[in-house]
Amino acid sequence: MPAPRGRAGGGHEAAEPSDARTLVRAQVTAVDPATGRIEMAADGMTLAATFPPAVVAEVKPGHIVYVTVSVIDTRVATVTGSIAAVDQDKGTATVATPGGSFTLTPSSTVLEGMKPGNEVLLKLGLVDLGPKV
Repeated sequence: MPAPRGRAGGGHEAAEPSDARTLVRAQVTAVDPATGRIEMAADGMTLAATFPPAVVAEVKPGHIVYVTVSVIDTRVATVTGSIAAVDQDKGTATVATPGGSFTLTPSSTVLEGMKPGNEVLLKLGLVDLGPKV
C-alpha cells in the first residue's frame, strides 16, 4: 500500500558538513495516534519515533515510507524545548527551553508547520567569529 502524498514537504533539509544523512525505505508496522509513535521496519531493523499529529493522521500500517536519517555531529549540543507561540504576521516563533524563551525567524515554510505545544530539539553549535578587535 503506498504512502499518502503531500506530507513530506520539498524533501530538502539543510545538513551541516559534519552531519551524515541517508534516506531509508521502510514499511510502517504500527501507528499510535494517541502518542504519535510510528514504528517502521527497514533492512532488518526497527525504527520507532514520535511524529507530529498531521503526519500520524495520514500514515497507516502497511504504508511504504521514506525516512531521512541524520547522524548529528557529536561535537554539537542539543537542547529540548517546545513552541510557545507562533506569529504568522511577524514571521516569528517563540521557543521555550528549560533556560528560558527566545524568538526566532524561520523560513515561511517551516513556520507554517510550527504549532504551539510542538516539541522541538535545538541543535547548538559554537561559531568562531575570530579574534577580538
